[in-house]
Amino acid sequence: MSKFIELTTEKGEKVLINTNHIFEVSKESNRTVVKMTVNGYHNCPYYYLYVQLPYESLREMLYSNE
Repeated sequence: MSKFIELTTEKGEKVLINTNHIFEVSKESNRTVVKMTVNGYHNCPYYYLYVQLPYESLREMLYSNE
């Protein structure tokens, strides 16, 4: 079981994300937003990543990664 998934940002950049740091996946209009914790930052303890993958597909990917 891998802790990482590969996603493509809205800008077309490929990124590997550690699934242990994802605390929320949401849908905003036509966009999928991945919210992740960021250790060591007290002013902004999380990071938003807008990805190309549809919400439903990302949800299935995360459930299959358990």
